Amino acid sequence: QITPTIRLRWGEGSLVGRVANGAALGLGLSVALLAIVSAAAGHLDPDPRIVLLMSGGDPTHVVVMVLLTMVAAPLVEETLFRGLLVEALRPYGTVTAVLVSALFFAAWHFNASAALYYTALGAALAGLYLRRGLASSMTAHACFNGVLTVAAIFVVLGPSHTYDADGVHLTAPSGWTLQPQSVNPTLGSVNLQGPDASIVSLTPLFTAVPFVPDETVARLQASDGQLPSNAVIDRSSVREIQLSTIGTAVDADLSIGPNHGELVLFAADGRDYVLFFVN
Repeated sequence: QITPTIRLRWGEGSLVGRVANGAALGLGLSVALLAIVSAAAGHLDPDPRIVLLMSGGDPTHVVVMVLLTMVAAPLVEETLFRGLLVEALRPYGTVTAVLVSALFFAAWHFNASAALYYTALGAALAGLYLRRGLASSMTAHACFNGVLTVAAIFVVLGPSHTYDADGVHLTAPSGWTLQPQSVNPTLGSVNLQGPDASIVSLTPLFTAVPFVPDETVARLQASDGQLPSNAVIDRSSVREIQLSTIGTAVDADLSIGPNHGELVLFAADGRDYVLFFVN
């Protein structure tokens, strides 16, 4: 008993049956959702927030996320939104209890772009709770999150990929995906986006002017077409740096819209390249 008038309903009948029923619903919904979203994206695309929080790939982040998504979230959220809220609203009718609890469940996740998704999920879990109790809804919730978490682990810990930018190779972790060319597809650019929406781009600069560090500011200003139109270079931050495999390069602070990062201009095998990282 949690309150004087509300008791948690764990369900009636066989516990094994209730757990199996919840597992079937949770796994089925999650696999279907993951398949649809990944097909639209063209690659495995689980919940980006789960991928982001374990994107470091270290065991601690992975284990903590598994505990949060598959243990803590089902226990806490099912108790709050189904065990307490649905039960408190049942005197006002089943439809009201399901809908209001689903709306609160969506608001709890604080993601306006996915409000409809969380509302639908909350309604499905509330309906399951009313039929089979908390044992079933908690199991469904854990299995639903579990599929997305396992998919995120595959994204984070999967094999790295190597891309070629007209002679220079860029190796990125599994969680980074190749994006459509945002500048000019004929330039041989490689544009990658990470799980936290960070961007790395490597673009060859086809110019007859040899690489001269002292002239970097002028050359970058003259190559606006090689960079996103909203890219702004901090002139005061331009500096020479030494790269172990390349030699002298030029580094500068860069902003693209509201995002900030760094830009590196260097020469290799007789060609010039610009590399920028923005997060």
